[in-house]
Amino acid sequence: MAVTVEKVVAYIAREDELLVFLHVDDRDPVLESGLQVPAGTVEPGEEPAEAVLREAAEETGLGGLEILRYLGSDEPRWPGALPQRRHFFQLSVADAPEVWEHVERDGGDGPARPFRLFWMSVDKAAPLLAAGQGLFAALIRS
Repeated sequence: MAVTVEKVVAYIAREDELLVFLHVDDRDPVLESGLQVPAGTVEPGEEPAEAVLREAAEETGLGGLEILRYLGSDEPRWPGALPQRRHFFQLSVADAPEVWEHVERDGGDGPARPFRLFWMSVDKAAPLLAAGQGLFAALIRS
């Protein structure tokens, strides 16, 4: 039986807006991955709540992130990929720019991945998010 990979998805929200990003390096093969929110893999020995804060900080460069609540989970099946369980969280941040670029490095020494981050209304962003990341977005308004 295949191991289930634990993942986290971060909805960083303010009022009716959601923090989203696009890859900006046209040489990056993941450029085609579309509009996203911070997300990533839970490391061995790490709890999903710890992982979502780590991944959100790594992908945005923001400090002071706080978990507001756990929203739920799903288990998407991607052709050719290991089974996954994604844990969705709503986060808040005290202060963030309107638009900025941030470079993430996988594991601290991997390839640089520049992101352009910006705020978008939840209603507009949710249906555009790649890989079903918008699944629980409507809950951040309730």
